[in-house]
Amino acid sequence: MASVDAPTSNALPLTDDVSGLQVSTVKISILRLELTTAMKDDAISQFCNFLRAAPVLIEKDLASELKKYFDKTYGHTWQCIVGKGFGCSIAYDTQYLLFFKANQHNVLLFKSVE
Repeated sequence: MASVDAPTSNALPLTDDVSGLQVSTVKISILRLELTTAMKDDAISQFCNFLRAAPVLIEKDLASELKKYFDKTYGHTWQCIVGKGFGCSIAYDTQYLLFFKANQHNVLLFKSVE
């Protein structure tokens, strides 16, 4: 488990799986990390895939897709919030939280306390 409070940034290319051509770039900033590196990378990769597959998805659909993916891959009960700005007060399993920004989308992914 890693904990990072200072924002970090990367620009991740979104590539077409067939041709390998870069179609766009998503700027990623990690705002809070309490998750394994592998899970963080998986979450960001999946979110970028959702953006590439359907760039006009509304934020609730992006949140729903990432939540469903994490529930299926890592077990229940994951929650996801996506928005340009929001406030929240949550209870979560302290080893499972990721807050990042992907372009204009703020993404909060966490495993809720059961």
